[in-house]
Amino acid sequence: MPSKYQIAIDLDPKHAVAYYYWGNALQEKKDYDEAIAKYHKAIEIDPKFTAAYASWGNVLIEREDYGGAIAKYKKVVELDPNGEISGKARKTINKLKKISSK
Repeated sequence: MPSKYQIAIDLDPKHAVAYYYWGNALQEKKDYDEAIAKYHKAIEIDPKFTAAYASWGNVLIEREDYGGAIAKYKKVVELDPNGEISGKARKTINKLKKISSK
């Protein structure tokens, strides 16, 4: 039986938000490769989808890829410098820089 996300995507293959939420569901299950694939697809459809970049960064933190995570959070800040997600991204970047410099 297809997931609700697959059904939404079957109805609208350019449904970036469905890919994003599917990624979130996969991330909760710790299926990080598939979560990243869904975030990547969401960003491919909507290159300014800051939440997808931030969530991808969160997966990279789980994998202890701090450099990769910093890159994703920097993209969030670049795309929406004054947004709420950007404020959180800046704080996370600073924390990750401290962790990775140890």
